[in-house]
Amino acid sequence: MKKRVMFVILLLSFLAVLLFIPSGTTVFAEGNEEETEKNLDDTVNDTLNGLDLTGFDELLNLLREYNDVSVANSVRTLVNDILAGKSELDFSYFLKFCSEILLGETVNILPQLILIAVFAILYAVLQNLNADFSSSSTQKILYLACFGLVVTVIGVMTAKNISSAVRTFEFMGKFSEVSFPVLITLVTALGGSASAAVYQPLILIFGNVLIVMIKTVIMPLFYVTFVFSLVGHLSDNVKLDKFSKTVKSAAEWILGIAFGTFVTLLTSQGITGAGLDNLAIRGAKFALSSYVPIIGNYLKDGFDIVLAGCIVVKNALGLCAVIILLFAVLVPLLKTIILMLGLKFTAALLQPVSDEKFSSLLYAVSDSFKILIVAVLCAGFAALLIVMMIIYTCNFGVL
Repeated sequence: MKKRVMFVILLLSFLAVLLFIPSGTTVFAEGNEEETEKNLDDTVNDTLNGLDLTGFDELLNLLREYNDVSVANSVRTLVNDILAGKSELDFSYFLKFCSEILLGETVNILPQLILIAVFAILYAVLQNLNADFSSSSTQKILYLACFGLVVTVIGVMTAKNISSAVRTFEFMGKFSEVSFPVLITLVTALGGSASAAVYQPLILIFGNVLIVMIKTVIMPLFYVTFVFSLVGHLSDNVKLDKFSKTVKSAAEWILGIAFGTFVTLLTSQGITGAGLDNLAIRGAKFALSSYVPIIGNYLKDGFDIVLAGCIVVKNALGLCAVIILLFAVLVPLLKTIILMLGLKFTAALLQPVSDEKFSSLLYAVSDSFKILIVAVLCAGFAALLIVMMIIYTCNFGVL
């Protein structure tokens, strides 16, 4: 009799729970793959529709304005293409994109490099016309004229790259303000409170300290190195090459220490926070399935579907952020590399046929671009590492 009473009570409890389950909630049965897939799609769409992605669309517009790169009409479209497996942004696309940038930039700077070579060779030809030419004041006038023309061409070429790099750092600050809060919200929704507590101050450090440091400290040091490389070759009486190298070395040390410290903190604390969140959520799922009578396993399955939907959206948005970041960094980086290599190659060609001062000038100027390249690389790598750590975080059942 007691067993029958207990059975009736349990049955009534089960029916009462079913009656009080909200109409929008679905209980998932094991083995029903079609229903599970449909509910997962619904969860993904509901989660995606609940997010404010206007900031991501602003990033796409800035990317189109700054670098003339059109990734997608909207981030929502890009996310849907990634989830549906229709995105064309694969490795071959990036390889083709990089080759087009390299070829296009080479064609753009080639006339200016030829013009620099013409001025340097013209000076060498005029210098050798008369044996007394080297000791006359005419040589100084001609050298200053040719030097001024070469510096003017270099200045025009450099101004474009500096403007592109400055816009990239501004884009990084906007990227930090827009993308990271959305990704952190998804991490928090997944129960990653420990990871969110770690990422939030590090994201503030990235946007408010590292990017600002680059714009206010590293870029002025680059300007000093660049100007001293020019002035140091104006006359044999001006010796600034050692000072220029010292400033360049100081900028590289500052970048190395700052970003090395940031990356170390991010990786160590981020991995620790992700591990704590994994343990916490696994404990919650175990308690849900073990201590909730009768329907614990059903609730756990529904809980898994909700988690899986949030994880899919988080990782898809994270991948979109990675794509946007790569396009934002690759364009100025490749252009600066091509300019640096072009100046070095021109300096190597001019060394045996022109005055040594011209080849030394080109080589010193090209060497100063290393600061710009390292700054863009460090900023891009730090932002990329944050996004990848967020993608790694809270992938329950995935990692």
